[in-house]
Amino acid sequence: MPTALSEGETQCVIRLEGEIDVASADELKGIMITAISSGKEIHVDLESTTDLDVTVVQLLWSTSREAEKSARSFSLVHIPDSVRSALRDMGIEDIPAAVSPTKMADPLLTPAKSADDR
Repeated sequence: MPTALSEGETQCVIRLEGEIDVASADELKGIMITAISSGKEIHVDLESTTDLDVTVVQLLWSTSREAEKSARSFSLVHIPDSVRSALRDMGIEDIPAAVSPTKMADPLLTPAKSADDR
């Protein structure tokens, strides 16, 4: 699973790419534990994600709950319409998904540029 964990002073950004399924869950769980343990805000960037299976959605949900218990911020950012639609089809619409415009200015949360943008 192509995954990248970027850490700044106050936040961790986890970028997921492609189809994220049960085969990816164990690696993603380790990354999520690292992010929770950091004590920083956690943002999961789904910009390059094409599909999430239910196992990964459950992992995202449990991470959001753990972050809440630990008084840490958790959000999903840059959610493609296809992934948003899949979440709705699973009956999940309230995993934290919004990041304020001021936070979007943070370099860690700036969307990756495609080859065409460079």
